[in-house]
Amino acid sequence: RSIGRNRGAPQLALRRRASGWDLRTAVAVVGDATLVGGSVSSSAVPSATPGLVSPQGSSVASLHIERQHIGYVVGRNGDQLKPIEVATGAIVKLDHGTETLGYSICRFFGPPHAVQKAADLIQVKVASRKFTQRGDERDLPEGFFVERLKVEHKLAGYILGRGGETVRQIQLESVTNLTLDKGVGPVEGIDTISIVGRPAAILKGKKLICARLNEALTVEVGLDAWSVPEAEHEFFVDQRFIGSILGKGHAVIRQISEKTGCGVSLRQGTLV
Repeated sequence: RSIGRNRGAPQLALRRRASGWDLRTAVAVVGDATLVGGSVSSSAVPSATPGLVSPQGSSVASLHIERQHIGYVVGRNGDQLKPIEVATGAIVKLDHGTETLGYSICRFFGPPHAVQKAADLIQVKVASRKFTQRGDERDLPEGFFVERLKVEHKLAGYILGRGGETVRQIQLESVTNLTLDKGVGPVEGIDTISIVGRPAAILKGKKLICARLNEALTVEVGLDAWSVPEAEHEFFVDQRFIGSILGKGHAVIRQISEKTGCGVSLRQGTLV
């Protein structure tokens, strides 16, 4: 198809395939709140979008997303947006009527808290990508920050999870975006996790990461959660001997517990 061009204007390739998250009709959304790092109003906002009913107390909000980030936001077959809708209960739609201007409009429909969480997840996703590409914290929206954690490379797999499932769950639950940079040179073996989000979200993300590592690196045998131990003794063990204490399939530590009648809890070191 031919598209009229303005002399001197940047030429952008238009989308040729629609996704399930595209608004298929040019519509006017009345009274929507444009988010620029702010919060969604809790007042009811009517919507003129066909097929989307905004009940009393619901909100509509929108974000401008630069065209080069749309594929990253949507993902293959919408695999990046599906979890956001499921986790928040909001409806997310993309309006490409402005794509010749270099951006599309991401619209959110649902209860105010759901709209706010979904919008934050999209904002933090785009902001994290810009930060990763440029390394400039000034690219982050107002109210969003980045914090870094150092972790041993051998522990990174526990945070990522199989197929990235664990890190995706942490991001959705904490409303953050996590990127992991492998240490090289003098810091080889020490990776950096960058957490992007609002301050409270970053704190929650850090807690979830630590909880995941503690769960993965703690072995407990012979402990009764319902009884109070008569005595406790705690001491440090050099990491070199951990394998000998655990044994294959944790057979050695189980044998120690059975022979002594004691419960044993072994927690390996986590964050650097």
